[in-house]
Amino acid sequence: MLELRVALQPAEPWHPWACLVRVYIWHLMRTGPDTDLQFGPGKALLPRSDPAGNTVVHSYLIRYGPTAVGAADIYEDRPHQVCTLVLGLLPSYRGKGIGTIAGRCLLRESFTKLKARRVESSAISSNRASLAMQDGMIEEARFVERFLIRGQLYDEVRFRLLRREWDDQLADRERRRGSPGAA
Repeated sequence: MLELRVALQPAEPWHPWACLVRVYIWHLMRTGPDTDLQFGPGKALLPRSDPAGNTVVHSYLIRYGPTAVGAADIYEDRPHQVCTLVLGLLPSYRGKGIGTIAGRCLLRESFTKLKARRVESSAISSNRASLAMQDGMIEEARFVERFLIRGQLYDEVRFRLLRREWDDQLADRERRRGSPGAA
């Protein structure tokens, strides 16, 4: 089963593979052909934490079986109890459901371990796979013509999920599991 083979492995921000993926994605975002990316250089280059410790970045490698296929960060805004998710997969691993499962893992990590009140993410409007994988998150805003990539303008679509919405989704899943004939 796919879900058992996709794992988030905590990684130090300076882990060579995680850095390589971020640099590769940043490079594609600026110059590469056929680029459908979920985050840009501004988010990938943020500091790991501020001096007061109010914002902490939790970094992960995304593994598919034994192979590292992407990187993800959770930017935890501690005073406001908000987590922002950033996820990137290498091109050959996109469209296989790996990002969806990794996104679910990031949501679970944000709400259960980090005790988030709100989780946010965004996607570039050209990235259909990212727009489709928001897994229960609610489109909250669209910033029209937010990004200029190789001369083409794209919108940024922002998503959110509140703790109470997460709790309601979990309760709905449990009810369906307990119902006769539920899938």
